[in-house]
Amino acid sequence: MVSLFGVFFVFQNEPIFKPISLTDIVSVLISGKKETPVNTNVIGTSNMFVDFKIEKDKNCASGAYCEELQNGTDKPQNVYFELADDYNINEIKLDSVDINYTQVSSKILNSAKLSNVFEISIPKNTKAKLSIRYSGTPKAISATKDFSQGINKNYISLGKANEITPVVYVEQKDRIIGGTIKIDSKFTVITQGEKNRKISEHDGLTAWSFSCDKLSDLSLKAGQYGIFERNVRGTNVEFFYPLAARKEFESRGNDTLDIFSFFSEKFGPLGRDSLKVVVTSGVQGGGGFQRGNISYVSEDCLKKKSNVDSSQASSSDTFALLTHEIAHQWWGTGIDVSNANSHNQIDKNHDEWSDEAFADFSTYLFLKKKFGKAYAENLLVKKWKEGANELNRNFYRRNPEYMNKLSMLPKYYVSLFLRGGEVYGLGPLEVYNVYKQIGEEKYFNSMKVIYKEYYGKKDKKLSFSKFLNITGVTKGGSRQWI
Repeated sequence: MVSLFGVFFVFQNEPIFKPISLTDIVSVLISGKKETPVNTNVIGTSNMFVDFKIEKDKNCASGAYCEELQNGTDKPQNVYFELADDYNINEIKLDSVDINYTQVSSKILNSAKLSNVFEISIPKNTKAKLSIRYSGTPKAISATKDFSQGINKNYISLGKANEITPVVYVEQKDRIIGGTIKIDSKFTVITQGEKNRKISEHDGLTAWSFSCDKLSDLSLKAGQYGIFERNVRGTNVEFFYPLAARKEFESRGNDTLDIFSFFSEKFGPLGRDSLKVVVTSGVQGGGGFQRGNISYVSEDCLKKKSNVDSSQASSSDTFALLTHEIAHQWWGTGIDVSNANSHNQIDKNHDEWSDEAFADFSTYLFLKKKFGKAYAENLLVKKWKEGANELNRNFYRRNPEYMNKLSMLPKYYVSLFLRGGEVYGLGPLEVYNVYKQIGEEKYFNSMKVIYKEYYGKKDKKLSFSKFLNITGVTKGGSRQWI
């Protein structure tokens, strides 16, 4: 398959995805048992280390994983680990002793439908180094046959941790994963976490360092990238763009800095050493997402120009997409916006409350500054109001008792529609209404209070009711802004 705009070329003779039916995916999600169980009786007592090598011309990879584990109980403990489909296990050892492993059937674990799950046993009262060697062609799960994923001659996209390393399900509190990635010297490696640095170069292969605080965030992109880099208020900001379109994409580096500087000023410093913005292959389709300290935007979106004529405002606006994903570094990564665990009745009535509300509204604020109020209103506020109206007109929204009468797939699609309307329509509209009620100056002052109280606090959640209280729009529990 070829990128629509010719910046990234992706050729692949064999499928690099694991075909899976949408029914299987839905059944796993609805069951609520998609995750492989963690054995908390076994503890990771060292950081995880991976030596990973990609041979792109052969469409394959190999790796060596190690971590010290401790079973402090007086009984053997069974432990699961996952690897992407089509990886072969070459060797598993505890210290220097070979141990047996078995592959778990999806009939035993529902999560085995979505990846290969293996089981090993850790002897009682044991503290030893687990070593796993593996090789093969990792296949991404796909219900839509996405050929842009995997290992190709011109682009690498491994989107999940188990496509790079074994994911071992033991207690991993505060354990980081790091190591080296060896790849063609023409390629630049990008992973979550610290800045990737070249360690050595030999026989056309470059070894890159990587270190990531959270295993579940880990992914890998690699290609012929240029880098626009600048330090902004203590954070090293890297913008990765395809070298084949240097002139077109270099200007986006300045856009990234504008967005980052705006949020840093209005909310507070990002509070991390590294932020990365990555242009991904256009074959993935128009869109973006955020994971860890990386914001991804597909190349076809960044080729679309913003039109300052408010009547021409488009939902595919370059700045809207880029801004939204960068905003998630504050809202979602830095500040947890959620009503989870709240006993406040107001919060229980607002399922739509999430970090998406603030990411989208923050996008509005930046576009308002850059292009003017009319443009931002026509692009985003109009969309939010239409989404909220569609949501309120929906039959199943008004008659939730009928949801249980639907079969699995229709129920899933209706649930997705309702959730989308809540999160991307109603949620940001509520923040917008508060903003209009209290005014811009008071809103930004409230954001600084929220930043100081919630940023980087993993155990604290910004609930809807707390947001209302901080912004001062409630008296005695009433919601005057509605």
